[in-house]
Order: sequence, then structure tokens, then C-alpha cells
Amino acid sequence: MNTDGRLDILVQDDTTVVRMFLRLHYVCCDVWRTVSASSSKIGENLNNYMSDHGYLPAGRKVFGSQAIDRAVGHTFTLPKMLNATITEARLTVNAEPIGGGEVVFPDPHNDAIHALVAPDDIGSPLQIQSWMIEPALATS
Repeated sequence: MNTDGRLDILVQDDTTVVRMFLRLHYVCCDVWRTVSASSSKIGENLNNYMSDHGYLPAGRKVFGSQAIDRAVGHTFTLPKMLNATITEARLTVNAEPIGGGEVVFPDPHNDAIHALVAPDDIGSPLQIQSWMIEPALATS
């Protein structure tokens, strides 16, 4: 989660993202909450990060787009619960491993999911958690 209380997710390159789900477990009441994303909404922190890394608005795509060499991002706004602490989070990205365009077989092996995470200390650089996408496990 970022310092603004949101979770920013970036999926780069050729993967076609259909939708995302974030499940959160709160310790206070032993309850799960699901936040779903059926369309891309990019918050300020993610917008700045994407722009700084070459994904200007013209180099981005929306959910369902099969454009290649583009990035799709989403900022999850987390549900607030009084006196609640999140103890577990599960991100599910429904995706297709191959984009469209004129390239016959884009390389899904260089695609990754990145989560922008708040630094431990004020003034520390933003931390990035990344996972490579396994094409054989990608589903729509």
C-alpha cells in the first residue's frame, strides 16, 4: 500500500489485462473484503511512476486492450474499516498472455506485474514488488 492509502498495480508490455481483484483480510473482525477492478483507474502516484518510466498516457492501454509494448495500470482504493489492520492481501489479475497488433507472437516471458509499495521510512525511495507473469498460468 502506498502512503496515500491506495495500492498501485502496473502490468507492462504485451499482456492483455481483463480485470483485477484484490482481496483483503482484516484482523479486527476476521473478515475478507474484495475490491474489484473492471476498468483501469490510475491514481496520482501511479501516474507519476508510469510517466517517469516512459509510459506516458499515449503509451498506456485500458483493460481488454491487446496492444503490444504498452502498460496498463490500476490504483486500488482500499476499503477503510475502523480500528482495522490488514493482515493479508491477495491480488488476482485475469489476463491473456498474448497481445494483438501485427506481431504474430509477442513475447509474454518479459511481462511482469509491479506493485508500488510505500517506503519504510519517510524520505526513503518507493519500493517496487514485482512478479513475472507465467504464460501457462494466465487465464481470461
